Amino acid sequence: RDIPELKIRRLCAGDEPVAADMFAMMVAVFDEGDACEPPDLEYVRGLLARPDFFAVAAIEGGNVIGGVTGHVLPMTRSRSSELFIYDLAVRPDRQRRGVGRALVAAIRETAAAQGIA
Repeated sequence: RDIPELKIRRLCAGDEPVAADMFAMMVAVFDEGDACEPPDLEYVRGLLARPDFFAVAAIEGGNVIGGVTGHVLPMTRSRSSELFIYDLAVRPDRQRRGVGRALVAAIRETAAAQGIA
């Protein structure tokens, strides 16, 4: 199940082309091609600059094969924030190999390191 070349990392400023590939992959996996246009690089740059937006990509051999996005939201019942996973997608030819599980683990670890539940 492990993919030896798999790299999973949070995307940040400078990763706009990787993020654009990840978002396009998500559109394809969700079969939203006709109803959804990919965002332009300026919009992607703005997203990646936001501390309350998380984008984590799974990359194999230089190609994005999966991704997860999340948004940090303040809670009303306490002075805390939680990360809400918004999109999670893995290319169909790479599903059932633990990529999605690894993406969720990575986004949770990254948020926890910043004190976000």
